[in-house]
Amino acid sequence: MADKQYNGKQLTISEGDGESALYIMKRLVEYNMQKVPLDGKLTLEPLNIILKDTDGNIVGGINANTISYWERCRVDIFWIDEQYRGTDMEADFYKAGFSDFLRI
Repeated sequence: MADKQYNGKQLTISEGDGESALYIMKRLVEYNMQKVPLDGKLTLEPLNIILKDTDGNIVGGINANTISYWERCRVDIFWIDEQYRGTDMEADFYKAGFSDFLRI
């Protein structure tokens, strides 16, 4: 997609990174806070959990963010290697990954 001019500014589309993803999330939370104000402090923390086999290979992962004020967690990515899909390992990994957060 070509660059565009809006409101006298040149806008460029490019690939982001982890830092820009966190910035976007924080800006969204700021916007939402204007619409639904809070009485306490809101913190947004990244949560990354991996599952490894006995050889040290990563065979699963969860990328998420915890939102403390609302005691919520937003999962962005949940991946598990094909050899473990359709087994109890998926649910076990998910529950284990969030056991502290979910207070399971």
